[in-house]
Amino acid sequence: MILHNHTAGDPMRLGVKWTNLSRRKISRKLKELGTPASKYIVSRLLYESGYRRRKPQKKRTMGENVDRNTQFEKIAHLRKEYLDAGKPVSPNARTMVVRAL
Repeated sequence: MILHNHTAGDPMRLGVKWTNLSRRKISRKLKELGTPASKYIVSRLLYESGYRRRKPQKKRTMGENVDRNTQFEKIAHLRKEYLDAGKPVSPNARTMVVRAL
């Protein structure tokens, strides 16, 4: 349940998924819920559950855009729609939405 809103995947490789939460944040949340686990245990559990580490791909800024808020609202709507349908959500969704606007 901790990862429900923090999981993304690769639409080209259905078995690949990752989370934007750090291992430390997951560990702290588990402790709050009464199940303490070190970040090393969390890392192992994530790996065993099919999660992989993902390095940010952004190399340079895209500049300012007056429709920035609209972009993020559309992304949030599409993300919810895809997740509700059980489809993976790509981290580059913002790029696809910006091109569509």
